[in-house]
Amino acid sequence: RALAQNYMSRIVDPVINPAICYVRMQKPKPDRCCECILDYLKSLQDGDPLSPDRSSLKKPNVAIPDDQSQIIAKCLAEVIGQQPSKDDVLGLLVKAFEKAV
Repeated sequence: RALAQNYMSRIVDPVINPAICYVRMQKPKPDRCCECILDYLKSLQDGDPLSPDRSSLKKPNVAIPDDQSQIIAKCLAEVIGQQPSKDDVLGLLVKAFEKAV
């Protein structure tokens, strides 16, 4: 368990955390959270990360719905189970989210 947490914090968190922050700032419709994460991850692959629409910062914060959170957790579990290298994690996250949405 400690090894998985260490792996997550070193390899996966630096990729997924900015994507989740992007979603929180972008405030998409509740059923589009995972699509929004996928859009961000793809933009990272392209070397041009998306910036959130600053006008949506004024909107009230909305929690990521449970069904979307479960999809995110499933995608992360799938990638973490493979223990990819730092170089491969982004591609595997994109594939996992593409399958899920």
